[in-house]
Amino acid sequence: MYGRLLTILCIFFIVMTGCEKNDEFEIGPNSPEHPNTQIQLEISEFNNLEGVLAVAFFNTSDSFESGNGAYLDSTISISNYEMTYLLNNINTGTYAISVFHDADNNGNITLGGFLNLIPQEGFGFSNNPNIGISQPNYNECTFTIEQDDTLTIPITLIYL
Repeated sequence: MYGRLLTILCIFFIVMTGCEKNDEFEIGPNSPEHPNTQIQLEISEFNNLEGVLAVAFFNTSDSFESGNGAYLDSTISISNYEMTYLLNNINTGTYAISVFHDADNNGNITLGGFLNLIPQEGFGFSNNPNIGISQPNYNECTFTIEQDDTLTIPITLIYL
């Protein structure tokens, strides 16, 4: 019982701090010097087509674990139960991604259930780390992109 409660509280922390959203991807920090450096996001397991997908890219451990200061953050319209989204002109570096399915389009993950702490919308992270009794750390979610790479980053949404 306490293990499940701890898991729920950790997931609550992850989802509440790990992904903010804006209306469009802000590619401003990315460089036109890297026109062939791309990330292909493959998001799967949507349980409905309502709302938007909030996506946040982090390039430091501190920003990922605090949920503040995402390198890029925005939303993507949902058009299918499995989606592919191509991001161009990505600066080389190491990143971690967190996402959540904002089905009610209110800008925040909707909570309910026990003590109103259980996410009612799907969420996920790059590298699809196991969600146990603690928040995945930055290293579990990171990937590195080099110049002229096209990386495919699959993320499977988790619904509780």
